[in-house]
Amino acid sequence: MSEAQAAALAVHHTVHIDAPRERVFELLSDPAQIPSWMPVTALEPRLGGRFEFVRDEWQAVGEVIAFDPPRLVAYTWDWRNQPMGVRTEVRWELEERTAGRPCTSATPAFPRVRIARTTTTAGGTTASG
Repeated sequence: MSEAQAAALAVHHTVHIDAPRERVFELLSDPAQIPSWMPVTALEPRLGGRFEFVRDEWQAVGEVIAFDPPRLVAYTWDWRNQPMGVRTEVRWELEERTAGRPCTSATPAFPRVRIARTTTTAGGTTASG
């Protein structure tokens, strides 16, 4: 798959979560908590750390490429059993959100693009993914 073909498969998504940014970050980066919502079998929460996802016969592997608590975690992603041949980046960003300020996000799911962004208000968090 070429980068242009993969970029055409980009995914953008925004979610508002009624939770503090720190709590959302824990769910995205704590190896003990991630399996409660996504079948991640390994995440080393540090720059250069290992990432692994296993669901039935599907296995993805990658490396943590950004880690800035409680604002950002990003990792590369490629299927071990059917490699795409291009670099894929999954990116979760959490931001403070003030009243009246719109949430913006850019969250493509394929080569060198983001899959998630999160914004936090006093009363909650906005996650994009």
